[in-house]
Amino acid sequence: MFERPAYLKLKKQRFYCKACQQTFTAQTPYIQPRCTISNEVKRMMTRKLSKVISEKDVAESLCVSHSTVHRHLKEVSDSVKTQAHHVLPEHLAFDEFKSTKDVEGAMSFIYCDSVTHDIIDILPDRRKHKLEAYFLKFSRKQRERVKTISIDMFPPYIALIQDLFPHTEMIIDRFHIVQAINREINRCRVQVMNGFRTKDRPQYNKLKRYWKLLLKAPLDLDRMIYQSYGLFKSWQSQYSLVQYLLGLDERLKETYETGHRLLSALKANDIQQLQFILQDSKTKDISQGLKRVIQTLIKYLPYISNTMRYPHLTNGPIEGINNKIKLIKRVSYGYRNFWNFR
Repeated sequence: MFERPAYLKLKKQRFYCKACQQTFTAQTPYIQPRCTISNEVKRMMTRKLSKVISEKDVAESLCVSHSTVHRHLKEVSDSVKTQAHHVLPEHLAFDEFKSTKDVEGAMSFIYCDSVTHDIIDILPDRRKHKLEAYFLKFSRKQRERVKTISIDMFPPYIALIQDLFPHTEMIIDRFHIVQAINREINRCRVQVMNGFRTKDRPQYNKLKRYWKLLLKAPLDLDRMIYQSYGLFKSWQSQYSLVQYLLGLDERLKETYETGHRLLSALKANDIQQLQFILQDSKTKDISQGLKRVIQTLIKYLPYISNTMRYPHLTNGPIEGINNKIKLIKRVSYGYRNFWNFR
């Protein structure tokens, strides 16, 4: 009671039925038959297990054994397990994460409702044949009612959705698009920076220190306020500093401008502008990495158009869930068994 040891002395009361010649024991709402742990303790156990707390700490706080907590966790997990007769929501989000060492694949699979952010299920393997076997348990009618699925640019997900969810629109998560473009802008900066390592150390240091400004949107750069920057003799604004860095290499400048034009069109949800920039970039002297990203964007352009049509449906919720999963693993010092982890 109030997380303090409390014992309820409950005497069993047995009755004899003269009609059927059978005996039975009186029932109570406080405890289940043949059990010594009250229902209130079990409810408290369930609430605590939903938080980022280890099983050992839950057991100590409720004055029960660790095996009791573990057994109750399995009972609760079995009661909420996704079954084939369950209805799939209209909007889904797919993602993967690193789970335990006893699973066959390198990554495990998780999917949730994009609107309510509720986890639907977690699978030990993200490979296509494993996911096919799982989703084929759902009827075709249930799979056809799914309207959108938000994914990253993992090819097996696209093939899976085309095969099993024929009426579903795929949404490429915009975070992964932004991440891919920013990564290539930064890689181009590093390549130029390393070229100055032995030739011109001051320029090398400038490219190394002010890398964050190159990833900042051009419209967000301050043009009015000038201040002192450690590696510059004269005062600079954020905009003038970036222009100085871009003047060190023409390819870096083209990569920077093309990358941020793509990001601007994505932010504005302007698919026509995005298509124009993708085609126009073929004539630009940009880095090989950004060219590779642009080829991927052209390949997945129909799905990226859905990203702009449904700006409120992203993989943000499931990425947040994955961050919490990492926190649970860290608090628990890791898991050996996937099903206990699940």
